[in-house]
Amino acid sequence: MKRTAKPAVSSTEARRKRPNSVLENAEGKLTQLIRYLEGRQSAIIESVRHMVELESPSHHKKSVDLLGERLASAFSGRGGRVQFHPAARFGAHLQVYFAAESRQRAVLLLGHFDTVWEVGTLRTMPFREADGRLGVLAYST
Repeated sequence: MKRTAKPAVSSTEARRKRPNSVLENAEGKLTQLIRYLEGRQSAIIESVRHMVELESPSHHKKSVDLLGERLASAFSGRGGRVQFHPAARFGAHLQVYFAAESRQRAVLLLGHFDTVWEVGTLRTMPFREADGRLGVLAYST
């Protein structure tokens, strides 16, 4: 009796058949992160409210610098190493370093922290939370 060899399985086919442990691990970590954030949702909302209510229009250096100081204090309280880059006409730029906990790739978060609107805007457009959204924009609920 003649035996025939089974056809070889390609590496692509083999990858499709085995569970994607990297993806499963990432999904598990994402689930943990969501639970962590949900457990702190009230504190996060209050933190956002506090920042928004420190009106800091882009061109108002003193207000933007004040918000920068508050953010620097919060980040340094969480282990960040804070560095300001002064600016003559506008608020100083804030840079925060966090020590890496592992050999994973670093992540860069980049943004701005001025609230754009003129000082006094909150009298007519107060911060609010509605329909799962936060802000001062005039949106309908």
